[in-house]
Amino acid sequence: MTWERDTCARYAHAFVIVAPPVKHSDTGVACNLASYNMRMWCRAENLCHILRNGVKNMWVATSERDCAKQEEDLAFIASNLRVMQGESTLEADKGSLVLPILGLYAELYPPPPLPTYPS
Repeated sequence: MTWERDTCARYAHAFVIVAPPVKHSDTGVACNLASYNMRMWCRAENLCHILRNGVKNMWVATSERDCAKQEEDLAFIASNLRVMQGESTLEADKGSLVLPILGLYAELYPPPPLPTYPS
């Protein structure tokens, strides 16, 4: 499975979360920054961006006038590191994220030096 969200979040210059308080058009359930942050796929997008680009260009807009940088909100950033604790419609979706996330973590570490053999 290719994961397009991974590609977008990894290579985007900025990451803007648009999460104003609204009601879901189908269910009537409240949607806001808290509900956004509870969703596994949203956490995964955030994590991909953080691992590739850091938090300096991450923003949250909760209204037309309220847009804040996320680098100061360490609690929000820390919660996004716990991707598998997020909610998903299908539990199997969590399994589909294991390899892409492991790949991102692997990119953080340089490869070990190649062994040298006497000639």
